[in-house]
Amino acid sequence: MFHWIFATRVEKSPTWYLLAIMVTLVIVIYGLVIQMYVMSIAAFLFVGVYMFIENNSAPEVSVDINEE
Repeated sequence: MFHWIFATRVEKSPTWYLLAIMVTLVIVIYGLVIQMYVMSIAAFLFVGVYMFIENNSAPEVSVDINEE
């Protein structure tokens, strides 16, 4: 009945990735300085999972709605 396709990826500029790396490093270094090691590990895990999901998602999603 209805069908559409939409993009799941938004192209990000190199500046976006550079800023994300800098913010992550600041959080990790801050966590190490104040001896909050779990915060540093959590920051690395968050960024790792985000990059994994972003790089392994389909570029387009097809949606079909049928009346049955």
